[in-house]
Amino acid sequence: MKTQRLYYLDAYLCEFTSTVTECTKDGDAYLLVLAQSAFYPTSGGQPHDGGTIDDGHTFAKVSDVCIREDIVYHKVDQPFEKGATVTGRIDWKRRFDYMQQHGGEHLLAGSIYHLFQGVTHGLHVGTEFSTIDITMPDGRTRLTDEEIDELECLVNDRIQGNSPIRCWFPSDEELKKLPLRKPSSVSENVRVVAAGDFEMVPCGGTHPRSTGELGLLKVLSTAPAHEKMRVSFVVGKRAVKYLQVTARSLDSAANMLSVKTTQVPDAVVRLQNQLKEKSLSEKGLKEELAVFLFKEAKSKAIAFSDFQLLYLEFESDEMLQKMLAEQLLASSGFVGILSRKEGEDNYPLFVCSNDVDLDMVKLLQACGVRGGGRREYASGKARGDAELLKKARVYLLDKHA
Repeated sequence: MKTQRLYYLDAYLCEFTSTVTECTKDGDAYLLVLAQSAFYPTSGGQPHDGGTIDDGHTFAKVSDVCIREDIVYHKVDQPFEKGATVTGRIDWKRRFDYMQQHGGEHLLAGSIYHLFQGVTHGLHVGTEFSTIDITMPDGRTRLTDEEIDELECLVNDRIQGNSPIRCWFPSDEELKKLPLRKPSSVSENVRVVAAGDFEMVPCGGTHPRSTGELGLLKVLSTAPAHEKMRVSFVVGKRAVKYLQVTARSLDSAANMLSVKTTQVPDAVVRLQNQLKEKSLSEKGLKEELAVFLFKEAKSKAIAFSDFQLLYLEFESDEMLQKMLAEQLLASSGFVGILSRKEGEDNYPLFVCSNDVDLDMVKLLQACGVRGGGRREYASGKARGDAELLKKARVYLLDKHA
């Protein structure tokens, strides 16, 4: 037997009584069917209602609501006897939040169609924000900042106009005459939702009584998604919360930068430029240091028959280590062990000049270091005091005595 859906009659109904017509085991839960229900099932991009169902003795939490062949199934954590009279209580905070998001989507989609002739294909109401996918007539997948401003102004003007939102099942004859923004996806029992004289579409969701109850709509972004334009947005209290968090973050940034909030972007650009200049300056100083250290290491190099062995050890400076490696690679007749220490760990580079006939991977392995690389350049990690120089000398003396 079909479930009588009370939310069609009154989206503000938060408590109702009904009769259990079916209760079946479903894993660790139960699927409960009622003769009538105000619980909205997941459909049309809008998530299901939450709440409780009880018979005065047993109290069950509703964790999911779905609909199949016009029968509403309530997933609950307690069983009920068939024929029992129960009371259902809707989680109003959750319900009204989804009503605001869904109602806001109608105004947003209608305004996009009005301004840009964009056609909406679907709604997804998430826990933090909602999205709709749009096909634009010119195929583009983003709006400009100016277009988003224009869109938000139109939507919020329509919200502040506090126009009535009407939901009803028109007759077939009336349906044919209605100026629907898009056609219905079903052929029978078509439910229509209209907001003022500017929006009218087929829809089975829950909505506020007037646009004023939507409060506020904020577009978060427009971006490409599956060759369409995805618009992310928040409505009502979600929009208020978003603006509160954003305003506090902007105020904090302005205080840290000692500028007005409107000057934050320019201040950030200046700071980025300063950091870039500082980074370039630091790089130049490190290049000078690398030249000095390489020159000093060459004066202490250990001579072998056809090359010289350099050993350098320093703390936590990967950039300096790479600069020294580049100098060594560009030189003639050198093998180098460049040991960079990070706390208890050692990250050595084994490097040789192009004219030295040695395999740095084999040298790395002979020193007991875990890692890899190529003939002239190998890197790895060693724990604690690895005695790299001592092990390297033993290996090289054996190969190049």
